Amino acid sequence: MGAFLALALGTTMIGMMTLTLAATFGTPHPGPQRFKEALTVIAPQGFEGRPMRAPRCYPPTL
Repeated sequence: MGAFLALALGTTMIGMMTLTLAATFGTPHPGPQRFKEALTVIAPQGFEGRPMRAPRCYPPTL
């Protein structure tokens, strides 16, 4: 009985995750819109009084 219950709950959980992923495939990606309508963007100052830079993005290494 315990094995059947574990199999049924595992199958249900996998099915729910599949349905959740399938629901996200139909939605279009809106793209970056954070500064779309901004007239002015203000960058914060660092410790030396110079504007801070964004951190570099490196590709993931395996």
